[in-house]
Amino acid sequence: MHPDLLQAAHLLFSIAGPAPEHIKMSRSGPAKYYTISHAITLEECARHLQGIKTRGATLRHPEHQTRALAFDADVTRLYPGWWWITGAAQHLAAAGYRPLLEPSPAGRGGHLWLIFEDLVDVRAARRHVCQIAPVLRDVKEYWPGPEHAPRWNKVRLPGGRYVSPDRSAWCQLYDAHGQELSRDGLAAAQVLLTSQTPVGIVPPSSPDDLRDTEANAPVRPQAHPALPAPPGASSSRTAATTDGRQQKHDAASHRFLWFHYTPRQVADWYNARHTADDLIEFDRHGMANAGLIGRPERTPSLARTPDGRHWTDFGAGALQDDGRVDGGDVLELLVRINGGRKAEILRQLGQEMVAEARAELERAAQASVLPAPWVQEIMSEAGWTRYWRLRRGQSSGA
Repeated sequence: MHPDLLQAAHLLFSIAGPAPEHIKMSRSGPAKYYTISHAITLEECARHLQGIKTRGATLRHPEHQTRALAFDADVTRLYPGWWWITGAAQHLAAAGYRPLLEPSPAGRGGHLWLIFEDLVDVRAARRHVCQIAPVLRDVKEYWPGPEHAPRWNKVRLPGGRYVSPDRSAWCQLYDAHGQELSRDGLAAAQVLLTSQTPVGIVPPSSPDDLRDTEANAPVRPQAHPALPAPPGASSSRTAATTDGRQQKHDAASHRFLWFHYTPRQVADWYNARHTADDLIEFDRHGMANAGLIGRPERTPSLARTPDGRHWTDFGAGALQDDGRVDGGDVLELLVRINGGRKAEILRQLGQEMVAEARAELERAAQASVLPAPWVQEIMSEAGWTRYWRLRRGQSSGA
């Protein structure tokens, strides 16, 4: 065995943790994974990297310790989806972490990995990572899972093969900026060995902070952090305690008064940030099976333009009522994939757009520059008032 493979197998063995069971990915069975009723072995970790048998584990060590954090997101999930995960990786890299992105060969999103040089406290590491990239607080599939959860799924270890009855492909690793780092087991082993984050990057946390982090770990998606209270809101401890929920609701609602927008502006915002390749895995000819949008077929007939901004369904029976070939922009593709619930999708995207616009408004005010043109186009009178107050250093919650 190549020395790097053996060394990386030892690393995976440490990442997996000593839990009394693990999982194996199935090439032929009806289930995607099967539980193996013994702790993972060093040999099994080596075979994982060799692409022989793909394994998964809890990543948990005793006494709240771990060697790695992992987060999972889908491309079809609006928030926090794969696009948000890649942004989180970039923030973490800028802060000194060495994140690895592992897109799923099945084209349904992927994993964000943070591997440490030694064991760290799960709670302290998760707390710090979520402070740097708050979107990760809302990712409901993460590892190690919360200790208070009676059962938690295991995660496929990095660097192996993705296998199923109709697919067998290496799980490629990328850096935070989308640069391909590996496409086979040996290259993955070498990447894993050189992409470990120093444990010293995780700051110490107080016992109360650690307990809060574990107690508040999301078992289901959580809301975005509340904005500062609007002008005139009570700042007394009693009011904050007895009416905290109402204040959070008022603050979250108030931010929407800063922006007025149309469905077309939401569509333009989304289309400017995504391509069809973010939603569907097209083959080297730019084609995909229309079953992904609800029209199963044997021969792929769903095509995208070279820039990925539009798609067309050339299949039989895909004509619109007026006789034109079916197709549309990236947003329309997202709507088809999600079953046609366009109003609900626009509502969710509007929330995401407002969150980004708010961040840009506040950044621009702090830098004493005007917000980006697209933000100016949707800012209301209240939004401009908020901007100028921030720019003058007068908090709206003062």
